[in-house]
Amino acid sequence: AAPGQAALPNATLASRYEFATTGGGVIEMDKVSCGWYMNFSQPYSVKLDNVTTFETINLSECASLIAWNNVSVGQSAANSQIALTMSFNFAGGTMDKCTWTRATQASSGHYAQVITDCVGFTVTNERVHGLTKAGHAGTGSTVLTRVVDSTWDKKTIGAGQVWKVACNNVKHKDSTYYDHPLT
Repeated sequence: AAPGQAALPNATLASRYEFATTGGGVIEMDKVSCGWYMNFSQPYSVKLDNVTTFETINLSECASLIAWNNVSVGQSAANSQIALTMSFNFAGGTMDKCTWTRATQASSGHYAQVITDCVGFTVTNERVHGLTKAGHAGTGSTVLTRVVDSTWDKKTIGAGQVWKVACNNVKHKDSTYYDHPLT
């Protein structure tokens, strides 16, 4: 509507520019900074290096190992989405130096990262944090549901608790937790 002016992104995520896959596709991104909604559903593979975007990355049913390095999701004032949502990723993969944020955590279930039904991930040097103080006891940094054979090493947690539901052989090593600076 105003191409010459800076404007906040549309508050409705589905109204945004979207990078989407729907069954197949080999995604390789390096040195990308964008405000797009990354919605990877059933891709063959996803390799991300030096990538940052606003609001959210969704990855479901990836057919092969993922390899992510230096990936981050920031937040605009217009939205407060789950920064990383992963589900049904059974091929596993590696993630190194990734940062996931959430703009607000005012209500129950406001997590920065939600991982469900995933197997075989090695995550190192990850940072998960909220940009405001969590306003509810049922809020936190990460929810892991039915995650198997996965390790988080050197995770920095600044958005509250990590929930583990029906997980098996999930390890957190050398993690650092800090209370939000507002408190």
